[in-house]
Amino acid sequence: MRLPATRLFFGLAAAALLATLGLGCEKPKPGTPVTFENVCSAEFDPTMEKGLNVTKKVAIEGYVGPLRSSVKVCSDTCDFNLFAEPDGKGKRVNADVPVGDSKNQMERLPKSFSDKDLKLHTSDGKVVGVGAKVRITGGRSPAGGKRETCSLWKVSLIEAL
Repeated sequence: MRLPATRLFFGLAAAALLATLGLGCEKPKPGTPVTFENVCSAEFDPTMEKGLNVTKKVAIEGYVGPLRSSVKVCSDTCDFNLFAEPDGKGKRVNADVPVGDSKNQMERLPKSFSDKDLKLHTSDGKVVGVGAKVRITGGRSPAGGKRETCSLWKVSLIEAL
């Protein structure tokens, strides 16, 4: 039995669409494990390969810190500080996270906000905030001459611990 051409066309188009949509569903992979002591080291600096800036993906565990300001400009991304110790103590790394309500995103902050408004959606669907212990994976931004401070950007994975 032969299918009409239009039915065959729509069937193939639907299959192609489903295959395309499925490509983006792969779960993000954790980066190279780092600590607060070595996250800013030169070995994790981005490199130039074939004329392109290649960011090295790292994963670091810490505690979501309190918001340091009552004014924060967030667009497609927003940032927060991750600390080595609870209560915003110890070494810190700044993390730039996509804004949204889906997994591995940070909810948009209201115009007037407090620490309770910082809500991170983890890879398993939990919502965590200030004080939560998490592991984040993202690209290590250039540290330049300041090796004591660096940040993660393009955060792709937030795991609650």
